[in-house]
Amino acid sequence: MTLLRLFESVRQQQQQQEEELVSAAEEMAPARMRRSTSWLTSNTTTRSVLPPGYDMLEKPSSPIPGQPLKVSLSLKVRDIQDINEEHMELATEMFLRFYWTDNRLVPPETLQPGQWFNLHPAIFDKMWKPITFVDHMKGLRIYKLISPASSLRMQSDGFIRYSVLLTVTIVCKMSFRDYPFDSQHCVVHLEDYSYRTEEVVYEWETPGIEVSPDLTHDHYDIKVEVLDTQNYSHHTNVNRKVSPLRPEASAELATEMFLRFYWTDNRLVPPETLQPGQWFNLHPAIFDKMWKPITFVDHMKGLRIYKLISPASSLRMQSDGFIRYSVLLTVTIVCKMSFRDYPFDSQHCVVHLEDYSYRTEEVVYEWETPGIEVSPDLTHDHYDIKVEVLDTQNYSHHTMSFPALEFHVNLQRRLSFHLLQTFIPSALFVWVGWLSFLVPPEVVPGRMVLTITTLLTLTAMFNAVRAESPKASYAKAVDIWMAGCVLFVFFALSEYVIRHQDEGRGGAEQEEARARAVGVQRGQTDSGQRRQSGAQRHRRRRLQAGRQRHRLGRDGRPAGALRPLRLPHHLPGVQRGLLVLLPVQAQHVLGQLGSPAREVATLAGPWCGGQVFAIR
Repeated sequence: MTLLRLFESVRQQQQQQEEELVSAAEEMAPARMRRSTSWLTSNTTTRSVLPPGYDMLEKPSSPIPGQPLKVSLSLKVRDIQDINEEHMELATEMFLRFYWTDNRLVPPETLQPGQWFNLHPAIFDKMWKPITFVDHMKGLRIYKLISPASSLRMQSDGFIRYSVLLTVTIVCKMSFRDYPFDSQHCVVHLEDYSYRTEEVVYEWETPGIEVSPDLTHDHYDIKVEVLDTQNYSHHTNVNRKVSPLRPEASAELATEMFLRFYWTDNRLVPPETLQPGQWFNLHPAIFDKMWKPITFVDHMKGLRIYKLISPASSLRMQSDGFIRYSVLLTVTIVCKMSFRDYPFDSQHCVVHLEDYSYRTEEVVYEWETPGIEVSPDLTHDHYDIKVEVLDTQNYSHHTMSFPALEFHVNLQRRLSFHLLQTFIPSALFVWVGWLSFLVPPEVVPGRMVLTITTLLTLTAMFNAVRAESPKASYAKAVDIWMAGCVLFVFFALSEYVIRHQDEGRGGAEQEEARARAVGVQRGQTDSGQRRQSGAQRHRRRRLQAGRQRHRLGRDGRPAGALRPLRLPHHLPGVQRGLLVLLPVQAQHVLGQLGSPAREVATLAGPWCGGQVFAIR
């Protein structure tokens, strides 16, 4: 019984604890609701900034009546992240700020003049904003960790400040003729795509452009220059830029263009004040709710519509419902290329616009005057570009005909680069290899070093050219040229090796014949030499004995010393008296003495140690 009571008491305590937890949870639930309601109430002021009936598609009126709306910009360059010389790109990290006035917004009642009120950046998507784009932009990255790095503020008079941290990558046309003494000039061009200068004007907000004090680069000294407000005129330029990359790397062609569509939709109701022939600007967001042609680009691999804070597009209409839609985009298409004549080739790329849904009985396509215009600064480092416009084309698919338009981009490769980098150096190396024929064949190291070094250099150049040239399964013109250069030097080396072997073989035969001849002659002379060797040894012994005997004279004096001599008086032609004799060479003395003197020398010679004496 005691255990049962204990279990019941424990169970009652557990039930009581559970009831207390449930009641506590019920009491906490209204508190959570109240805190959530309080958070929403605190944001009611932010939500009330956009009044009922606010139209984000309508441009706000200017604070100055009769003047265009002023949009001011300022930016701070934080870093130059990349200067890509190969792709000709410049990546810049910056704070970009927009300023304009929208007097339709309702600020908080407690907001003082000149005081900033912070709004959540998500409201920016529901507000009117300028349609700004960066010209020749290749990439845009807005920094985001858990939310985009942007801010939105306003003042009591509806003055808006929108700031964003981003990195913009643009195409920078570079020239390396003076490399490494070159300087490059890159242009960052901000422009409104939709509104004209009569509707919106751009200007720099003080201080304009700021540069971070620690902005440095390893290879460049950077200087930022600010220009005044610029107004640019655009007509119907379709082709503005061809990708600076070599298209043969992937058989692709990337083209940046303004693409415009024109058609009439008489169901639209224009404003009553719109005059005939006058354009009325509509917000591009309305385009999604309108009828539009279903146009596609054949063999398209990529499409990019430019966007900074809004897509770079514009929509306009006239009083009769005539529509003009324009968009800035980059289209990447597949271009079938042949490289058999590389680098003397020319490529032919086709940009084909066609309607996917409507047949020629329902919709027709044609070029609007002036059709296609090419930007005057359309250039490429490796190609001469020419755009060719074709007439209206109709294409049949499965017994149905569809309207289409087409233009061609012809690419003629420039030869200056390949002449300087490939053809002239390789021809010079072949010439150097053939100069080895001027080296005497006996100079084996000189000729071998010259030809082998040239052959190895051409082989390395051939590999470098193949790495830089387009990949193909067939031989290209440059491959045949380089292979021919290598063969010419190889033939020069082979000719010398063959000639050297023939000369070595003939020289060995001559050496054998000469050795045989020398052996015969040596055998003939050996017997004579043996006969002469005994006499030579006897003569040599006699000479040595004579020299030993005549080192001293009979009177103990040296043999070559002067000594008095009394000659016999009976010699004819010689007077009696004391004569002084000088030792000289016998051949010289005997040729100058007369017959009496020769007799004196003959008599005095043995007595004076075998020397010849002249008479003074």
